Amino acid sequence: MRFLATAILLLIFTLDSLACLNHYHVNGSGKTTTGRFDLLSFRLVRFEKQRMLADYKIVTDTLKKRLSIEYYSDYGALLLKAGYFNKGLEVFRFLNKKKPNEYNIVANLATAYELNGKNDSALFWINRALQLNTMSHYGSEWIHKQILEAKISMQKNPSWLSSHAVFSGTNLKHAEVLDHFGYQLHERIPFTGTPDALMSEILEQYGDLVLQQASVSEAWKIFSAAKAYNPANPGIDKKIENARRLTAEFRAKSPKKTNLRHWPTDKSIEELVNSFQQHRMVAMAEIKPVLFH
Repeated sequence: MRFLATAILLLIFTLDSLACLNHYHVNGSGKTTTGRFDLLSFRLVRFEKQRMLADYKIVTDTLKKRLSIEYYSDYGALLLKAGYFNKGLEVFRFLNKKKPNEYNIVANLATAYELNGKNDSALFWINRALQLNTMSHYGSEWIHKQILEAKISMQKNPSWLSSHAVFSGTNLKHAEVLDHFGYQLHERIPFTGTPDALMSEILEQYGDLVLQQASVSEAWKIFSAAKAYNPANPGIDKKIENARRLTAEFRAKSPKKTNLRHWPTDKSIEELVNSFQQHRMVAMAEIKPVLFH
């Protein structure tokens, strides 16, 4: 998934991402790790409404004056984020006819098809996007592709998820696999309200990797979010309790090695879970889905 590609809107995101801090963590083996492992937070759950409204004004003011391909693509992305999936798909189908080899448009078309439940078409267009840019999204689009393949398998066999992992292959051993998951989930979670069994499995696999490689405390958060998406997820309670136990154990043993402000507590976990449980994807009334073609 990729959204808001113009220079003006990219600048908005860039300014917001400058304050990136690194902290000490402890992984499941007790090894001290470093990095930016604030992997799940309240900010991930929903798109930021005020920013979307500001972006909406910028792109619509421009489109009322002239039909810019770039701004119309950004407008289509805003329609998707605002919950107008059908209208967003119309925009990207139109743009794809105008610019069939434009990566941003092709990738957004794939996302629009997915949000409309047309997973076969979404997989076709994400493969096309990868042909245009094999390193799109910092090389993380293998995650998007495997999620679509899982969705298609679940459509054919509703019980597929009970006997298959969502992700497999050598990409799981990639040196930047945690960054890949973080990037993809940052864009996917706001589109995915609860309950959602597939998202629960996605987060569970992500949590397993985080526990092994990076941070027991972040794994605790991720496993808890997985349960929020599917309370019936088998085995998730044991993973939550294990990550919680390890967090308490390592916090007690090595408080000086870690940034205590970043240790979650039962209360902060409960608050995070509540934010996920209350998440629903609904259309934003302040944004009017008017087409400009």
